[in-house]
Amino acid sequence: MLAILRKPAITVPTVVSNGLVALYLLDEGSGQDVLDSSGNGHDGTLGADDQASTDDPAWGSGALAFDGGDHVALGTAAALRPAAFTVSAAVRMTAGEHFPILGWHSGNNVPAFYGADPGFSGASRPLLFLGSNNFRYWQAATPVNLQDGEWHFLAVTCPGSAQADISSATLRVDGLAQTVHSTTASAGQAAKNTAQIGMAGNADSNATGSVALLALHNRVLEPSELARMRAYAQLVCAGKSIVLP
Repeated sequence: MLAILRKPAITVPTVVSNGLVALYLLDEGSGQDVLDSSGNGHDGTLGADDQASTDDPAWGSGALAFDGGDHVALGTAAALRPAAFTVSAAVRMTAGEHFPILGWHSGNNVPAFYGADPGFSGASRPLLFLGSNNFRYWQAATPVNLQDGEWHFLAVTCPGSAQADISSATLRVDGLAQTVHSTTASAGQAAKNTAQIGMAGNADSNATGSVALLALHNRVLEPSELARMRAYAQLVCAGKSIVLP
């Protein structure tokens, strides 16, 4: 009897749907609309309105390029402002550039997640800035140099809006836990009142760099789920000729 050899099944990475609030693949290529692929309808707009402006982020090959001018407005829906969250993003940035990836306030610089923050720390470190005395810095190059001008996958988590929750926040870069630099938790978190990609609060805090994918979950993803989100981002970005480590 001949043995029948079966090929192993190929598993295609998929997005983690449990707790998924919004998913931006940023592959529209043109126009003012930034589409939410989660099915939840949280579409965004380039800039402050639906009119094209030279300050708007620029569409590239499957990514949005920010030049320190404008942002993507996502709106004020409560779902976009969760207490516990995971933000996953495929980004490219260089040292010394200001890079708020996702901000949650229309006027203040907090709360926000920065891939790089030379303005506050003077050392261009990644930062989860949830209150004037409620924040955590990570090292910029330990173990991953995430400001080297190459694409990287970042995933930041925070378990809630209590004052002490910042001390449990984590940042993984390309699947590795980034080393914590310092944490301050001597006051509570600030309120979130809106959501925006590439800006923290106001026009003085716009991003310089590129984003090829961004996902927001309303809970802390497990390590296996973070690995799955990374694999999903790698697959999506490969289709855009963007290589994620």
